Amino acid sequence: MQVLLMEEVTKLGKPGDRVEVKAGFARNFLFPRRLAIEVSEGNLRALAQLAAQRKNRVAQEQTEATTLAGRLAGVTLRLARRAGEQDKLYGSVTTQDLEEALAAQGFRVDRRKIQLDEPIKALGRFPVALRLHAEVTAEMAVEVVPE
Repeated sequence: MQVLLMEEVTKLGKPGDRVEVKAGFARNFLFPRRLAIEVSEGNLRALAQLAAQRKNRVAQEQTEATTLAGRLAGVTLRLARRAGEQDKLYGSVTTQDLEEALAAQGFRVDRRKIQLDEPIKALGRFPVALRLHAEVTAEMAVEVVPE
């Protein structure tokens, strides 16, 4: 049986792919979970329309991410934290702290998009990458100063 995939299915295909599967797999797994639809002229037209909408949405998200990356290019966040001996912090600076600091400056960035390998635990200046979109990354500087 031929079906059109509506969502990505592991080891089967991506949305919009036309694949051949067994009737029972389609009837019992793919159709109830709305992962696929049966191949027909009407469904092909509907899928083409959904693909066009998805393409427009992705293009709009990419342009917004590019604009935000341009605005973030020159931003340096200054965070004041209590520090002890040898410039070690009492605590750390996490992605949540960076998200709040960006929000205070008027930037809306989800903390999951902030690429911080491990929390910052010392005073100094650190580069932080932001993955705003699948194809758009930005970098900003974070400066941690003593309180």
